[in-house]
Amino acid sequence: MVGQFILTCSGYTGTISPAIQIYKGDSMKFEISIINKIITSIKGFEKVNYIPVSAASAKILIESPAGTDYVEAVVTGDDKIQFKLSSDYTQEIGTYKMQIVLYDTDDDGTKCIMHMPEFTYEIREAIGDVGVLSSLKRKTINKE
Repeated sequence: MVGQFILTCSGYTGTISPAIQIYKGDSMKFEISIINKIITSIKGFEKVNYIPVSAASAKILIESPAGTDYVEAVVTGDDKIQFKLSSDYTQEIGTYKMQIVLYDTDDDGTKCIMHMPEFTYEIREAIGDVGVLSSLKRKTINKE
């Protein structure tokens, strides 16, 4: 089984990779699409079957340089996980890990938990403070 994760933030879509940059104090809504597919190879021919993600709920585990916490997430009917990363989780500069955990209960009452592979991202210091920038007059600086 191969998992593919597609991240949408503010209308921009991309695959999850270590290149994700978030800046100190940022707050944003994320939508992650999960595509489950099984690739079967028989005598040199491959067949791809897509399996819907059927989870009742999800949590986003966040490991910051200071420790681990989680964010509640919503699983939509179209294999998407939506959550908000508030500025509470972007205050510390450094490298973070994020992992999606899906939860469900089978018809017989058995609880199912599935951890997706983790990925890393970095929180950096922004090049300016919006509060400070709004009080500055607009100037053009020549770099010569």
